[in-house]
Amino acid sequence: MNMALVIDDELDLCLLLTRHLQHFDFETSYALTFKDAIDQINAEIYKLIFIDITLPDGSGFDIIEHIKSSNLSSIIIVISAYHHEAPKALGMGANLFIPKPFSMKSINQALKAMDMLPV
Repeated sequence: MNMALVIDDELDLCLLLTRHLQHFDFETSYALTFKDAIDQINAEIYKLIFIDITLPDGSGFDIIEHIKSSNLSSIIIVISAYHHEAPKALGMGANLFIPKPFSMKSINQALKAMDMLPV
């Protein structure tokens, strides 16, 4: 089973996105803080990670850097209201950038683009 992690400081968004991913047979979890995200990334191997840029105790950019420096092959999708940060996120190794607010259609399109939808 593919594991997915949603990292965002908005609980409602985490719950919405994790439930949506479960419909596609992802085993999902979420993190509301930078520290919790790093702890989970260090404990599990995630196939897919959604990352918000702004967290209460750190930056999503630092999480991307941690994933890349750990040589993890996770697919990284950044979700952020800060649209101007897209080039930096993609330049650091994120696979996709989805601007907030987003729709489940845009999430599905991202999953399809990353070949993450079941056949």
